[in-house]
Amino acid sequence: MSGKLTELIENGGFEAGVLAPWTVVAGTVVATSAARAHSGDFVASIGPNAILRQVIRRGLTDEKVYRLSGALSDNGSGSIDIPENPTTLVRFQFINEDGDILETFTKKFNRLTIPENTEGNYRVFNLLAKSPDKTVGAIVSIETAADGLQNNTIFADDFSLIQENDN
Repeated sequence: MSGKLTELIENGGFEAGVLAPWTVVAGTVVATSAARAHSGDFVASIGPNAILRQVIRRGLTDEKVYRLSGALSDNGSGSIDIPENPTTLVRFQFINEDGDILETFTKKFNRLTIPENTEGNYRVFNLLAKSPDKTVGAIVSIETAADGLQNNTIFADDFSLIQENDN
């Protein structure tokens, strides 16, 4: 790809110390410096049964490959005795000009795949997706599953969305 890559997610590292332009759809989510950050000083602290979302309405077009990446960590208060329950779902959805969802890509993480934040460890992930016809934007969301563990918190940091190819 020629030229500089354009970052499409705003405040993906939560370094503004606030969530905006991310939106809390459900549950409790805060930008905090109380947890170990993957980089910088701040992370998003996402409580149980919560959804954090950012709608991106610029810079995306159809028939391009995009890379969504991020880093996730767990506060360690959950139970690894329930590894089949996903603790976190990361969704990447392409939208048209009316905001209708054209296609959804989801990555699931369970208690065995997200390391504990107390040790400063993070699970870094990448999700590649090709945009369908009529794409003009995207929705990125991070959702903690309703699995009955009330004290489980997920830390999210360094979320990024870039176009992978120029053709």
